[in-house]
Amino acid sequence: MVIFLREFSSLMVIIVSLITIHTANLLSPISASASEIKTTIFRQSFWVENNEVFNDFKVEEFQTIYSGSTFQFAPNNEASKTVTNCSVFHQQMSVPEEKEEDEEEDEDDEDQTNFRLDIDFTMRYESIYHEVEDYPRMFQNWTNQNLETIRYKLNVLNLDVSDLGKALRIVVSTTAPAPSVPAVPVVRN
Repeated sequence: MVIFLREFSSLMVIIVSLITIHTANLLSPISASASEIKTTIFRQSFWVENNEVFNDFKVEEFQTIYSGSTFQFAPNNEASKTVTNCSVFHQQMSVPEEKEEDEEEDEDDEDQTNFRLDIDFTMRYESIYHEVEDYPRMFQNWTNQNLETIRYKLNVLNLDVSDLGKALRIVVSTTAPAPSVPAVPVVRN
């Protein structure tokens, strides 16, 4: 009975988050030029119990959980006036290095191998009411302090995650173009 109530309680939190996200989307600003927008790229590792990347349905569930997390860290009820969008754009499956070493020693343990799924995703925050510049940092801090809670939410939705790593911000940088060397006139006699 206690397990049922705990799972029901978590399910209710997810449902309320979905309703709130839908309501926040209705509040989406008409003009993006009047909005404060902040988009950040993250990478996070998940140890999954099967050798498969998340299908479209599971990606949507993942995105819903992460989009709904704004209500956990945004100050002063700002989340209700913020449009949050999580978007997965890359997944890569691999066997963790420590698992590869273990497999060389004992190949009979193959059925219990948890594969590492690296997911790259963006978190986009938009609001016409307040600044969202610090939201990516607050998202990262909240996520990394609540890995067990997130793992539980993922498993309630049958994503079969046995463990997860910290969310890391990916900084995209490009090198400045090399200065062009002015042409030296060639003098011919």
